[in-house]
Amino acid sequence: MTTKEKKLLRVMLLLFGVYVLPFKIIPALYNSFEQEYDKVYKLKDNINRYKRLWVNRDQWKQSHIDSLAEWQQFKTEMLPGTTRDIVAGKLQDILKQVANQHQLTVRTLALPEFAETTGWLLVTQSMEFEGNSQNIINFINDIEQHTTRMHIGSLEIRTFRNKKLNGNIEITAFNYSVPQAEEVTNEAT
Repeated sequence: MTTKEKKLLRVMLLLFGVYVLPFKIIPALYNSFEQEYDKVYKLKDNINRYKRLWVNRDQWKQSHIDSLAEWQQFKTEMLPGTTRDIVAGKLQDILKQVANQHQLTVRTLALPEFAETTGWLLVTQSMEFEGNSQNIINFINDIEQHTTRMHIGSLEIRTFRNKKLNGNIEITAFNYSVPQAEEVTNEAT
């Protein structure tokens, strides 16, 4: 090797040592090391998380089973049906049935009112009835304790002829009609 080649080699090694090594190679190696370290850290974190989930699996299973049971109980408290008319008809049937059990005369059932919000359908039904005070009290108690959850929004009672009372009651019940919730429940059981 000639002296010119040696000098050229030294200049190239000097450029390599001063520029390429600190500004190109070392940062690339550092980034590669950091990425691998992050991968290992995330993998260890995932392993620890899966271990915790595995340890608590029975608790999660029981929680899921409890949630499904609560959902089934909740479904029994709602008005059944897939359309507004069916849901409103079911509420009217319940009101007529409970009124008949307590010897109340249903004078009129107004058209139901509907309110919808994010899968919930609220049905409000007004009913005019006639009966005596004890039968009306029993009717109200049965409505409040009925398996279908209903809320009495308003109640007006006026005296009528022959010691009879004339009343008007407004009752609200609800239905939850989001198909995805149904599918999840059916798949899990």
